[in-house]
Formats: sequence, structure tokens, C-alpha cells
Amino acid sequence: MNLTLAFRVAQLRLLLNGTAFANVWDNAASSPIGFIWLSLHTADPGEGTQQSSEVIYTPYARIGLARSVAGWVVSDTTGIASPVSTIVFPVPSAGAGTCPFVGVGRDSTGPGYLFASGTISPNIIITVGTAPQLLTTSTWTA
Repeated sequence: MNLTLAFRVAQLRLLLNGTAFANVWDNAASSPIGFIWLSLHTADPGEGTQQSSEVIYTPYARIGLARSVAGWVVSDTTGIASPVSTIVFPVPSAGAGTCPFVGVGRDSTGPGYLFASGTISPNIIITVGTAPQLLTTSTWTA
């Protein structure tokens, strides 16, 4: 099955921004989740959890973002998402590696429910003393 670009954009906007897709999906539950949690991954987590291939470094933690247009921009023409502002992860005091994937899930810790994952460009490089970041020019393809 191939989903149309317009449908993929609508899905991403519902997930990342909490934006309803008129007459199909809404965000009007009595208590929809207000935050999604970003996780960094050294390999594609696939159908796993938020912990699948999740990066490990001291003091790594997932980053919570409000589900609103203040967090992500989703392109109508490409279906690719970019952060509205730079997203900064904790500065590593130990560990190193490359994270070509970002996950979006429901939980701040633990295995967690992984909603989606995809490649991040440019890849995030983990080096001691330098905070890993998703820039406003970074693109996430789910």
C-alpha cells in the first residue's frame, strides 16, 4: 500500500502537532497526550520499542516536546518534519557513536511505546563534551 503525500503529512501533523485531520482523526479525546518523547537510535528501531537500538551514554535522556505547531514544521510538499527550534540533548560525559535515527514515542523512560522512527539528516554524532542537537535545518523522514 502506498499512502499519498497528503495523508502522510496529515498523519505527521496529528502525531507531532496534535492537529486534527478533519472528518478522519481528531485530538479531542478527554485527555490526549500533551507530550511526545524523542529518542536517539544507533540503528533503525523498526517495529521495536523506544529502547530498541537506543543510544546509551552518560547522562542521556529522552527529550519531551509539546504536541503543537511550536515543536515541528511538517512540509506539505515533502512530508518531512523539521524542529521549529534547536532540540538539545544532555551533554555526554562518557560514550560515543553515531545516531542516524530518531524515534518519537509516548514514554519518557523504559521500553516505551514507539509511534514512529526515521532517519535524521544530518546524523547526530555523540562525542564527549558536546551536546547532541537536532537543528532547525535537520530533517526527519518517518
